[in-house]
Amino acid sequence: MIQKSISFAQRANLNNPRIVCLWLLLFTPLVFFSQEGSKGGRPRGDKGPAIGKIYGKCIDAETKAAVQYATIALYSQRDSTLISGTVSGKDGRFLLDEVGRGRYYVHIEFIGYKRLEKAGIAINRDTGNEVDLGTLKLEQDLTMLNAAEVIQDRKQMELLMDRKVFHVDNNVNNSGASANEVLQNIPSVEVDMDGAVSLRGSSNVNVLIDGRPSGLTGASRDAILDQIPAEAIDRIEIITNPSAKFDPDGTAGIINIILKKNKLEGIQGSVNLSASTGSQFNGSFALSRRTEKTNIYGQYSYRYNDQFSWTDSDRLTYFTDSTYRQDQQSNGIRIQQSHTVKIGADFYLNPKSTLSISGLYSPRVRQGEDSLLTNVTSDSEWVEYYRRDNTNNSRSSSYDVSATYKKEFQRKENNIVADFSASRQLGSDDQIYLQNNYNDGLTIMPDSAYRETQNSANTNETYIGVIDYTWMSKSDKTKLETGWKSTFRVMDNDLQAFIPGQETELINDTNRTNHFVYNEDVHALYAVLGQQLGKFSFSAGLRAEQVFTTSELQTTNSTFRNDYFKLFPSGHLNYTLNDKNQFQVSYSRRINRPRTRNLNPFPNYSDPLNLRKGNPFLLPEIVDSYELTWMNTPNWGTISSSIYHRQVHDIIRQVRVVDELGVATSEYQNLASMKNWGVELVTSGKLAKWWTFNVSGNFFYSANDGSNLASELNSEGWSWNTKLNSIWKWGKGWNLQYSANYRAPFVHLQGSMSQMFTMDLGAKKSILDNRGSVGIRISDLLNTRQMSFNSHGSNFDQDVTRKRESRNLYVTFSYKFGKLEQKRGSRGGREGGGDDFEMDEL
Repeated sequence: MIQKSISFAQRANLNNPRIVCLWLLLFTPLVFFSQEGSKGGRPRGDKGPAIGKIYGKCIDAETKAAVQYATIALYSQRDSTLISGTVSGKDGRFLLDEVGRGRYYVHIEFIGYKRLEKAGIAINRDTGNEVDLGTLKLEQDLTMLNAAEVIQDRKQMELLMDRKVFHVDNNVNNSGASANEVLQNIPSVEVDMDGAVSLRGSSNVNVLIDGRPSGLTGASRDAILDQIPAEAIDRIEIITNPSAKFDPDGTAGIINIILKKNKLEGIQGSVNLSASTGSQFNGSFALSRRTEKTNIYGQYSYRYNDQFSWTDSDRLTYFTDSTYRQDQQSNGIRIQQSHTVKIGADFYLNPKSTLSISGLYSPRVRQGEDSLLTNVTSDSEWVEYYRRDNTNNSRSSSYDVSATYKKEFQRKENNIVADFSASRQLGSDDQIYLQNNYNDGLTIMPDSAYRETQNSANTNETYIGVIDYTWMSKSDKTKLETGWKSTFRVMDNDLQAFIPGQETELINDTNRTNHFVYNEDVHALYAVLGQQLGKFSFSAGLRAEQVFTTSELQTTNSTFRNDYFKLFPSGHLNYTLNDKNQFQVSYSRRINRPRTRNLNPFPNYSDPLNLRKGNPFLLPEIVDSYELTWMNTPNWGTISSSIYHRQVHDIIRQVRVVDELGVATSEYQNLASMKNWGVELVTSGKLAKWWTFNVSGNFFYSANDGSNLASELNSEGWSWNTKLNSIWKWGKGWNLQYSANYRAPFVHLQGSMSQMFTMDLGAKKSILDNRGSVGIRISDLLNTRQMSFNSHGSNFDQDVTRKRESRNLYVTFSYKFGKLEQKRGSRGGREGGGDDFEMDEL
């Protein structure tokens, strides 16, 4: 196992001059800027005894109703120092007392309203010690309403400066679904039959949960996303060109899954249950209690999934004097169970400081049985026929802990956030293979039974430390973000293989047994500057990363190192033509770092005729991404149209070759480059009060250049996909939804993928005074969700079709309980990846 005696200084590479310089560059400005919030003594705006009073009343400008919990901040007119603050009461009234003599102005703010400034306030001998500001009318700000969580009918899609936001909490077809099924209906996102997620046709996408990487999205992301219940998800953020503040991982961009969290004072809880044909059962329970000083919450979910699958494969291998044909049929059943428990608390230490802690534990069990039939012929003559049965039992558990401290300075826009998180994933996998060979009469050959086993233990550990500093100018037109992030990651895969010995006992197979350990340390320093100039706004950023990686093959006592230093610039330029039209140009450089499955050179022998292995000499992919976007907000909805281009260097792809024995080996290699152009259109809105919709389409061209390896590893082609979601409100409390996805055929490195179409139907009815709902939905109504592809090389041609159980009828029930009130002001930590910077708010 891995030695744990490595010191922190060694892990942080503090003896490296480049790292030490980066640390100094980070902490010198942070120490300087943090002095802003530590000035003591009497406020400079005060003169004389603090006996003055300032009072007034806040109301909604349109409805004339009192606005409760509006924030009133008092500033010195001379130097804009924050003097005092309070919130409005239930009747909208407020009082600032113990105010010294001087000249002041106030800012009145509340979520969903434009900020109101009242200047020219004076307390002196001439004006007296009391100032009545009268009735202050707050105007609603439609651009800020998206920040409020309590909205009866939120838009399906919102367009922000650097991302698209899709609200999914009211989606009918998400009832009883998983995170993977939610992503299937998100524009630009594709999820294949195996649960692999891709963005605009690229699988190199970074998936975050609440703005941070999680043990739940580690080594087996595709499988684990299937364990997150849709009822726990509030919204999905798609960020195709992230700023330098974000990790550059994921050449296609970032998918940020934001989970629900109570933002109102009081007690709130929810229960969700679902069951479907095919033995799929889901349940979740959430409870939270929020007060002015604390927010404590807990969540539990359980998922049980019993699913069948089948695969048909037909491969022709061409030799000099003959042609081999290999037909394979596989049928299997897989049962998965998972429990997920998350607890956390936010402590509001004072009006300017928040401490948040959370923990997550998720154990999972997977059992499976597969039967593989293989028939090999040569020029129609029988060569080999066998049946290979596999029994699989695996267990895994994930642990996540995190702590976040946020300190706001005199202006809440200026803050510093320190965050630490640790995640650990432990897993074991036991495989038993039993093979029987048959003669040409399809009877079992005597003494042909062959048994082998594989036992693997896997560990995935990640430790992350982050410090972020944000500064906003007094004019709210300039914003600076800077910070440091260090990530320490260890992945340990230990596989023991056993084959029959001379007698009945099993002996260790030294050709297949392997122990692979991967260490990766990433130290990053970033800065992003934003500025608004009239109708123009821009942000420019740069991220510097020093990376240390080590791949260790302990079985062969071999070590491979790949240390590198990279710069990742980003830029966004936004032009607001009018209140309905915006144009944006953006650029970012990103990276796809190879992982253990890409690097481990020991082959996977689960199918002896189709091997898979990694390459420890892989280099990371580097992508330059460009995008031009037009955003339009007509009265009925929103429209986003984008033209994009990606240039990828050292692209990582699996290359398949078939040897003279007819054994295919797929190995990861670095190709020279890949180019991608595309046009994307996303629109959503209301066609009537009872009809909302979301339609998207993506038309793109891809070209792979593998001429550095072989001339035949060049491919290019056009493809497109489209998605439709339509929701009808009908009768009293009824919601009906139709969803459809179509993906056209497309070209990959050594072949092509066939088209795929799927559609879902669902209905939901509100009950129990709108606190509960019952629903029904049918996934993959036409049972057309399957994957078919062709691959070919210099001496082979193969067709494969794969299908997993996808058509199911779900029945769902949900209920919410508790009594809530609007909270006082706006507090928060790093939920959703921190205080997201939107240039249109500058």
